[in-house]
Amino acid sequence: MSNAHFKYVFKYIIIGNPSVGKSCILNQFLNNTFSEEYEITVGIEFGAKTIEIETGEKIKLQIWDTVG
Repeated sequence: MSNAHFKYVFKYIIIGNPSVGKSCILNQFLNNTFSEEYEITVGIEFGAKTIEIETGEKIKLQIWDTVG
């Protein structure tokens, strides 16, 4: 999908020590869910979400969850 559909595209990389909740942050943001059980991230997990801001413009957030 082209960036032309969005006013802005923001890219975030989540980094930190192992087993501190980086994947939980990604899962909560993308799916509005929380799980106490987790699988260790191998490599990188990627997620994207389009949201509409107060002005009615759409922005895209791309989030990368990295290995600790």
